[in-house]
Amino acid sequence: MADVRIEEFPQVAAILHPAGYLAADLGARLVGETKRLLAEGCPLVILSLEECPLINSLGMARLIEILEVAAEAGRMVWFADLSKLHQQTLAGAGVLPIIPKVTTVAEAKRALGLP
Repeated sequence: MADVRIEEFPQVAAILHPAGYLAADLGARLVGETKRLLAEGCPLVILSLEECPLINSLGMARLIEILEVAAEAGRMVWFADLSKLHQQTLAGAGVLPIIPKVTTVAEAKRALGLP
């Protein structure tokens, strides 16, 4: 099973920390967790890719799906802790410009007043 650590801050945000190769399985887990969080009323999902060294095409498709699911729910997803390779991959796929905010988890927590 794909590994995803979740920090939940009710009524503010949730931070997903996936670990491993971002492909179909891990991507599906992220989509499922995002849908669950949004259904529970979470206003903002922050996705930290710090522990995901690589993203393949199936993982990229799942990241796009996460952005679509959030948009349909009227919510946002921020991406955090992107490496240069992540940024290049997301830019090459045309995804980087549609991400509402790219930050680090520390900066996101500071901006949201989280511990």
